Amino acid sequence: MRTLSALPASDPLSGGPAPVAPSIATAVARFMVLSLAAVVLLGGLSVVLTRRLGSEEAVRTAGDLAALVGRTTIAPMLTPDLMAGEPEAISLLDQVVRTQVLTGEVVRVKLWTADGGIVYADEPRLIGRTFPLDLAEREALRSGEVTGELSEPSEDENTFEQGRGPLLETYVPLSSTAGEPVLFEMYQHSTSVFTDRTRLWTTFLPVALGAVLLLWITQGPLAYAMARRLRAGHHERERLLAAAADAARLERRRVASDLHDGTIQHLAGVAYELDASALDVEESGDARQARRTLQDGAGNIRNVIRQLRALVVEITPPDLRDSGLAGTLTDVVAPLAMHGVQTNVVVQPDARGTAPSEALLFRGAQEAVRNIVRHARASNVEVRLSKEAGMLTLSVTDDGRGIADGDLEKARENGHVGLRLLEETVREYRGRMELTTPERGGTSLTIAVPA
Repeated sequence: MRTLSALPASDPLSGGPAPVAPSIATAVARFMVLSLAAVVLLGGLSVVLTRRLGSEEAVRTAGDLAALVGRTTIAPMLTPDLMAGEPEAISLLDQVVRTQVLTGEVVRVKLWTADGGIVYADEPRLIGRTFPLDLAEREALRSGEVTGELSEPSEDENTFEQGRGPLLETYVPLSSTAGEPVLFEMYQHSTSVFTDRTRLWTTFLPVALGAVLLLWITQGPLAYAMARRLRAGHHERERLLAAAADAARLERRRVASDLHDGTIQHLAGVAYELDASALDVEESGDARQARRTLQDGAGNIRNVIRQLRALVVEITPPDLRDSGLAGTLTDVVAPLAMHGVQTNVVVQPDARGTAPSEALLFRGAQEAVRNIVRHARASNVEVRLSKEAGMLTLSVTDDGRGIADGDLEKARENGHVGLRLLEETVREYRGRMELTTPERGGTSLTIAVPA
């Protein structure tokens, strides 16, 4: 048994220049440029985030230090004498502050009462003066929580801190030994902020940027593969559109050919016979001859009607959902009878499928019958429809002259692509199609699709 493929090695497109497929290099380059812009944006956001985290970490560290100093060193010395402004108490606290607190990053210490008076400061000119408490200072006294911020001192109370650049201001709510609320304020250099930022940059930022750059680099092959798939899809879409145009053009050509070579010729023959018979009857008056002529003409007209009915079935298929594929197969093979071909249609009782699967097999049966009429020179044709293992299978077998090795290629070169288009459609429906020459001769077309 020889199996012949109905598909050519290549799929030529017909008619007009095909649209230019999108350039893979252009698509990938555009994608990579946009991705790089996103990477740069993300890198900038990472820098901003790192700076912010560094500042927050420095403020938090400064607050922890101020709370430790205030609660362990300053709070025990908040005696009533100090709160009353006694010089000896102020001098004693000043000695402790200068020897134990004003070291390293700490540049200023202040003690505030709830009404804004400065009980103590390491700058003597501030002691005893009163300034309005700002929002941060009032909130710290109200909540009892340690607060802080990085700022450029600019208020009246900061006359002696100006010119030092940004400072870390930290507020620690305390209580005197007599229970009076006191606000401990400590100023620190902002160098710790830059230290924390540098530490975050050297640990977090390289890792983050490295991960982003690695992601960007790995997107290149992915973008290339995606662009290739898109381009392949574009080519496939254009091929299918061209195939559909080919099918429509060939169908119109076939219908016109069938009408011209079949129906019109038969009608013309009937007309000539009737004209000739009318003359004979007029000359001879032979009623018997006239009756035979009219009967032959009626028979020819009935043949023409059958041809037209078959053509209508091909152009406008019946509703398979109502009549079923089994019933329509009889109409499909009807044109074979006009060519003296005996037909046998065998349908398995439960051979039903979805509307698309039955419509596809209907088209396959039409294509097989057309090829038998044109090329097979067969005397018997058998059509079988069965269902097994979830597959709906149609086979059309004839006892004609079979298919030579070069017949399909020659037909394709002459523009006959019906079988090729049919096989493409079957394959897209996840089915299979085989065109074989049995050992006993003839041709067998088998189509199996999911039921």
